[in-house]
Amino acid sequence: MHASAQLATNEPEAATLKLRLRLLTSLAFVSTLVLGCAFAAMYAHAWLPDGVAAAEQQGPGTSAWPAAGAPLIAAVALLGLAVLAARFTRTRIRQSARLQCEIRRHMAQLAACEGRMAAEAAERRRERLAAAQATRLHRLLSGVGSAIVRAADSDRLLEQVCRLAVEAAGFAIARAALEGDDGAWNLVATRGAALHGVAPNGETAGTCEGIGKPVCSRPQDERFGTRVSLTLRVNGRAAGMLSLYTSVDDVLETAQIRMLDGMADDLSFALENIERDAGRRKTEEQLRKLSRAVEQSTRAVMITDAKGIIEYVNPCFSSLTGYRVEDVVGCTPRLLKSSDMPAEVYRNLWETLLAGREWHGELHNTRKDGQQYWSYVVISPLKDDEGHITQFVAVSEDISARRHSAHPCA
Repeated sequence: MHASAQLATNEPEAATLKLRLRLLTSLAFVSTLVLGCAFAAMYAHAWLPDGVAAAEQQGPGTSAWPAAGAPLIAAVALLGLAVLAARFTRTRIRQSARLQCEIRRHMAQLAACEGRMAAEAAERRRERLAAAQATRLHRLLSGVGSAIVRAADSDRLLEQVCRLAVEAAGFAIARAALEGDDGAWNLVATRGAALHGVAPNGETAGTCEGIGKPVCSRPQDERFGTRVSLTLRVNGRAAGMLSLYTSVDDVLETAQIRMLDGMADDLSFALENIERDAGRRKTEEQLRKLSRAVEQSTRAVMITDAKGIIEYVNPCFSSLTGYRVEDVVGCTPRLLKSSDMPAEVYRNLWETLLAGREWHGELHNTRKDGQQYWSYVVISPLKDDEGHITQFVAVSEDISARRHSAHPCA
């Protein structure tokens, strides 16, 4: 491209040079010819009168031509020499002009060849750099994939990604930030020239720009070439940002940016799994706490399904009723029913529960050994997200002693 432009620029210059040389040769030819004619005329004027006068002195019948002919012949010879000199001068000037034109043409061709060679060398260098960069990016993607498999914590995962981006992929800086509970961006990992939270000039450590698709821009700090901002999403929301800075001479191609975008998608999936696992572990811990609370409760706890089939009883229930877990699971609470309780009580109990309300009251129940006891029972329906009853939870305590003290004759 550069060589073609140079040739195009030299063409009008060559045409101008040819015109100037043509004018110069014509001027030299005319000047030499005029100068020769002038010398010939001066010679003839100086010598011709003297020859005529000498002929007249010899007598009236003597011809003047022999005496005047010599100067005239000399003048004509001088004129011929002037013509030859003018033609020789014009020929030499034309040869010099042609030589200069040839030299200029060869120099233009040489410059064009050098330009093509320089362009080819630059293209080969760019291809080598792109190939080396692609190799480094593949190492980065491989390392990130291994880190994702082993990752259990989002901060530690991003620390490993930043380390790989600098050490394996050759980025000048790698910075990662996550959105906190207060909505602010918190820098969680950094590697390269911006260690210990020191960001490139013109940028703050807690700022992440370009939320969305990967953004390739020129950083404000002239020490770096390109900044690529990759958005990390969790459940569709922007939850993090990974910023990668290249050196001054390093330029990312479109295909390489797409590779980094794919890596950001993998990291987003990993962060989503980490958050889901953290939520599951938190739920499991809460369930374990609840299970321990129920297991260690001093009140009898019974859980049934929506049809009243017993699914769970705690140890206190077994201590209170004498029934073991395997004795009651799969049965209904009727095994505790006493014939002393009016049917109206049970009918009101089920009407209240099936209406989705809590029921509480006193029931006269029967233990496995046949002994009867009074218990205060609170039964609550459990509902799913759509409001349908899925289980019932009954919590009871033995109030026989308290009831006996209040009604000693009962």
